[in-house]
Amino acid sequence: MVSARTPVALLAVAAAFHWSIHMGFVNYAGSVGLGLLVLALAVQKRVWSVRRELVVYVLILAAAVWHPVGAQLAAVGAFVFRALTTARGRILRVLGAVVAGCGAAAFVTA
Repeated sequence: MVSARTPVALLAVAAAFHWSIHMGFVNYAGSVGLGLLVLALAVQKRVWSVRRELVVYVLILAAAVWHPVGAQLAAVGAFVFRALTTARGRILRVLGAVVAGCGAAAFVTA
């Protein structure tokens, strides 16, 4: 049984979906998902190879292009993880690399 309100309801659903896309919800959700994926990749190993560092920073930049919140989440998480797990003798080099690697994402979000 089709009600007389069905066309109006379908129009309302289409308008609500368009509004959420226009307001950036889809970009936000995708960016946060990518940021959490980057965090999972970052905390998987305590010692990072150069390849892992490059992948993490490129994914953070991709998240920043999509929406800034996911990139900021991933960058802060990577910085804190590296600060807590790095030996004292290498901490300046490692945190400098994290700041330099996340600098492009900060530039995109500014």
